[in-house]
Amino acid sequence: MRITIDGQNIRAVNLNTARGRDILALQQQTGYGLDELNAMAQDKTKQVILTKVLEFLSEHNRGRFLTWDEVLDKPMPTIELEPGDMPQRDGEPDDAGEAAGPTPASTASQPVDAAAVAKPKGKGKTHGSKRSTAKNGGSTSRSTAASSTS
Repeated sequence: MRITIDGQNIRAVNLNTARGRDILALQQQTGYGLDELNAMAQDKTKQVILTKVLEFLSEHNRGRFLTWDEVLDKPMPTIELEPGDMPQRDGEPDDAGEAAGPTPASTASQPVDAAAVAKPKGKGKTHGSKRSTAKNGGSTSRSTAASSTS
């Protein structure tokens, strides 16, 4: 998702992608908790607030630490959805056939190539290993029974 603020088109930062310090600043300045902000996503009458939340987090992400009041006083930004950003209606399956959830981030692990991580068979040396010939440059003196103080 992209957001155009003051004529500059930048990457939009939301609650899922923002830094913790920026979310904390948002909470301190607005008084909204995370549960309240997430609940606003379901309420169509809160779109202006959510757009301003995106603007606030995006501005903070790029180093412009505007206050919540300063963000509210600015004209509304333009939000541009990118491929894969299209919001889904409740119960409507997305391209993968799954129902859309509140967080679009996938938690699925990528498949692992078993051949790439398999240990080499046999007792021979592998190509990447060789015996170290460097000697230890540490101390050569050893304690003796006469030198210890017990």
